[in-house]
Amino acid sequence: MSTSAARPPSGMHPSRIMELATGYWSSMVLLTLNELGICSHLTGRPATCQQLAGSLDLDRRALGFLLDASVQLGLLQLEGEQYANSPEAETFLVAGRPSFLGGGLSYNLDVYPVWGKLPQAIRCGEEQLAPESYLGGDVERTRRFVHGMHHRALAMARGIAEGIDLTGRKHLLDLGGGSGAFSILLCRKTPGLQSTLLDLPGVVDVAGEIVGAEGMADRIRLLPGDYHRDDLGSGYDAALLNGILHRESPAFCQALIERLWPAMEPGGTVIIADVMLDDSGHGPLFPTLFGLNMLLTAPGGGAHSTLAHARWLEQAGFAEICTVALPQPALHTLVFARRAER
Repeated sequence: MSTSAARPPSGMHPSRIMELATGYWSSMVLLTLNELGICSHLTGRPATCQQLAGSLDLDRRALGFLLDASVQLGLLQLEGEQYANSPEAETFLVAGRPSFLGGGLSYNLDVYPVWGKLPQAIRCGEEQLAPESYLGGDVERTRRFVHGMHHRALAMARGIAEGIDLTGRKHLLDLGGGSGAFSILLCRKTPGLQSTLLDLPGVVDVAGEIVGAEGMADRIRLLPGDYHRDDLGSGYDAALLNGILHRESPAFCQALIERLWPAMEPGGTVIIADVMLDDSGHGPLFPTLFGLNMLLTAPGGGAHSTLAHARWLEQAGFAEICTVALPQPALHTLVFARRAER
């Protein structure tokens, strides 16, 4: 039987398809390297596989495969028989460094099994991980989530905070403020600014530890609550919605922004910071993949276009709407608006 019909067209080969199919292999090498604390152990003290296995109580043969894969991915370097951190790993994968991303990577490891349920999520349109499990229901998982988001936020929050000028503002509502990373940075940057951070009780418990450790407890008020149903308060001359609207359906986003209006003082500034699709609503790549991650982990979750955010603000009565795409490596877009009189 001839097999010519099964051959791909000239010049085409399946290497990219296979690379996509096995992409999670590389991800799991990174996540495992972080989970085992290998880069933190190697900082300033290169070691052989045998030495690492003994120090970290790991299987030597299995560890060898992981270390060699890490070398090929550029995460580690091999000199003779000794493994050492690459400059990239030394910067981002060593605990205690200001740029440490390990907490966020731990959350990625928690979410990894859920991605195996993507076909089911597409069939039924429902999340495959109960948000309650990492938003208060499971204390340890909540702690990993909040600290993970804190480390991830710090890695990009400074760049985002540089794009936000709250000079002269007195009271910020940090809605769904998570670990408090943005409240901390913005209060430090802005003399006289106080912040009210509203988030779920389990999240606020962990945020309180972080805010206290940063010496900001006198500037940041922690308010346990649920923005889905609780009163947002009043008297704010600034409001930040950072990374919360991607957890919600378009209808709820519109309703939440409508509820924000009476909480704001006239002339108050609203800032939405999020991973957003472009105006077409169909790209680019990272926001589309991010939308799938949110589909898997939050009811109504997804990614929304820049135009949608502007439309919600306009329909709620906000004016002077301005969209700012932050430069790389930031993944967020900022949308600014002012609370005008209707």
